[in-house]
Amino acid sequence: MYKNRIFLGNDFTPFWALDRFTGDSLWKFETASWIDVLFPLIAESLTYFFSGGSLYALTCGIGALKWQKSGFNLGYHPTPSYKDNYIFFRDWQNTDIIYALNHINSAEKWHVILPDTYATSIIITLNNFLWLQTKRNIFVIDLVEGIIIYKTFFPGPYNSLGYAWFWPLIYGPYVIITHLKNMYIYKGAEFNSPQNKNYFIFYPTLIKNQGYLYLNINKGENLKIEIFDIIGRKREVFNLGYVKRGSNFYILDLKDLSQGIYILKIKDKKQKILKGGRN
Repeated sequence: MYKNRIFLGNDFTPFWALDRFTGDSLWKFETASWIDVLFPLIAESLTYFFSGGSLYALTCGIGALKWQKSGFNLGYHPTPSYKDNYIFFRDWQNTDIIYALNHINSAEKWHVILPDTYATSIIITLNNFLWLQTKRNIFVIDLVEGIIIYKTFFPGPYNSLGYAWFWPLIYGPYVIITHLKNMYIYKGAEFNSPQNKNYFIFYPTLIKNQGYLYLNINKGENLKIEIFDIIGRKREVFNLGYVKRGSNFYILDLKDLSQGIYILKIKDKKQKILKGGRN
């Protein structure tokens, strides 16, 4: 909604701006084909929608065409997302592609080709990460650089229609993703990856007694994880083996640990402790 205007368009109808209180038409914009975005994006006094393989940007006030960018797939698109003067959206060309375009002039900042299809809407956490799910994966993309920093597979069976277009969701600091009978919960505000630093984040999930470990290291080496309880007793050891330089992600089985407070240490082969956190 923009200044008591509601925007909508579907199938072969024009794109409409309606008065919020009366439902009267304020303006309409005709396209040559059907309007295929489920809901338009409204950002910075512009509204954006897809029609006939083109992305349109109209002024919210009078419906004037700001720009039109063509060459996209003929088919439904999830609602685009907006952050820091760029819009982000999914398109399909054999595999899915995520685009970042300048919202004023449609200039492309980057695009990322995903090794999967049926991408959903994109949500953006405060640390400038794009979160989305596809038919078989969860992806996290760095908003600034346009690179995939995290990917994980859903457990089968796979079903392209097994989730809603409107997931993921943000609830407080958490990113919530569903797929079939499973729910995935991430603490999105802490999913970070400083460059050229050893860095790790560990947090338990709310499902299946698992713990998620995100690990960024500046050189490859053999590592292991030791988990201690609050009085210093060693409770679990996970040998990771050789861990490559850069970003790594692990799911740890914690079913043998009861609820409580634990200390996690990551050590190299010389028993040197890897420092982590927000340093």
